[in-house]
Amino acid sequence: MEQMGKFKRVLGPGLNLVPPLISRVIKMDLRTIPLDVPDQEIVTKDKQRVRVGAVIHVRVVDPIKAYYEIEDYRRAIIYMVQTLLRALLGGMDLDEISSRARINNHLRDILNEAVDRWGIRVETVETRMAFPFGADK
Repeated sequence: MEQMGKFKRVLGPGLNLVPPLISRVIKMDLRTIPLDVPDQEIVTKDKQRVRVGAVIHVRVVDPIKAYYEIEDYRRAIIYMVQTLLRALLGGMDLDEISSRARINNHLRDILNEAVDRWGIRVETVETRMAFPFGADK
């Protein structure tokens, strides 16, 4: 809750008294939120094209940081994952990309380090890949 433009306190469950006209209540969902990262084409180290997307499950653990430290944490996380996927998979061969569990865990660890300052925790990362026609993966 903000009073006269300044953060006052986090409202808990139950009845809360909010002075009208000078107060503003900001609602934030503290449940796990799935974020869909759109598919993008990535060129691997051995010059193979792969379409890669992802689904990330995130949870707000600190609503104060999630509201005041970043404008739109959902969009920021999606952009960050797109960039990380290009950088990570672009440096791998097509054979190395087939180990999705290792890639998912690595992405989750990198993301958790980055979004911790925003009061967000990344719970899971699931990549989805479409290999080029004729590839045996």
